Amino acid sequence: MSRKKFIPSLTPLRGIAATLVVFFHYHIFIAPLSSTESYVVSKLYLMVDLFFVLSGFVLHHVYGALFVQKIDRRSFWEFMKARFARIYPLHFFTFLYLFFWIAYMKARIDFEQTPAIFQNVFDDSAIPGILTLTHAWGTHMEATWNAVSWSVSVEWFLYIVFPFLVWIMGKDKYLVKVFLGLAALASLFILSHIIEPEWIKEITRQRQLTEEQLLYRPPNTIDIVTGFALLRGLSSFIFGMIAYEGYKNQLWASVLKFGYWFIVLWGGLLFLWHRDLLPDPFAIPVFSLLILHMAYVKGFLGSLLNSRVFTYLGDISYSVYMVHMPLILTLFVVLLLKGEVPVPSK
Repeated sequence: MSRKKFIPSLTPLRGIAATLVVFFHYHIFIAPLSSTESYVVSKLYLMVDLFFVLSGFVLHHVYGALFVQKIDRRSFWEFMKARFARIYPLHFFTFLYLFFWIAYMKARIDFEQTPAIFQNVFDDSAIPGILTLTHAWGTHMEATWNAVSWSVSVEWFLYIVFPFLVWIMGKDKYLVKVFLGLAALASLFILSHIIEPEWIKEITRQRQLTEEQLLYRPPNTIDIVTGFALLRGLSSFIFGMIAYEGYKNQLWASVLKFGYWFIVLWGGLLFLWHRDLLPDPFAIPVFSLLILHMAYVKGFLGSLLNSRVFTYLGDISYSVYMVHMPLILTLFVVLLLKGEVPVPSK
């Protein structure tokens, strides 16, 4: 399977996003990093959507040519095997790590007396879905076991539909992409204003949380982690693929190559997130612009982002993303074993 080379300047973006996800979960589960009057940290769940946009862009760059004319069975299975080898080993390892920890905890204390959210997360009935990468496809309301792996489950779904999206986009130079982009944006608004309020109401009831424990959560988000999470991931993924179509034609390259766009885009996002002035769906097109900028960037910023430190951070981004939540959950297990009762408020 012949593949194009990766665009080096996009690797650091994965590292930045993974690091911000760690900050987000520290803020939610360990100790607040901002006041309840600011959502600047609470909005960092959107870094997962940045991953989805980036995934659509990169996969289209590397594998898109395989499926433009037709969806060949051999190419499809080679593509799926390559993606499986990329995501599954660490996913399986983190699950085993938590499985043995929870088995140890169950042998020491009465699991039925632990907080409801803990029982929901470590639901044994979710294990078949975990092992088949389908655990975020709607079988459970909760993000189970290694909670962040819901996005890996969504990624697996996106890998399956990716060849068909490439084939569809290849049928028209403009109208299909416009339609897909508008449909994706509309889907995100439906998620944030219709589906998410009902989902958070139900998940809050299941977790037995109080309103005070939700103070740091913004209203009307796209932060759904099971079921309709597939639509969340698909919508962002489509934007990434459309952004790559623009990249192939060097769309706005003469403007976005300048380094100051890095500050403008990130600064604008953080400022607007601070007071929740940017509806979540509109963050996804901004992420597309950010990725285009990173793909084009030249000069000092390009050299800095492609330095050894930032490249290494990008190279280990998947490991950072997948390992940090099991470590946080281990802390809760240890506290439970010591007789304390932590109640994560996410």
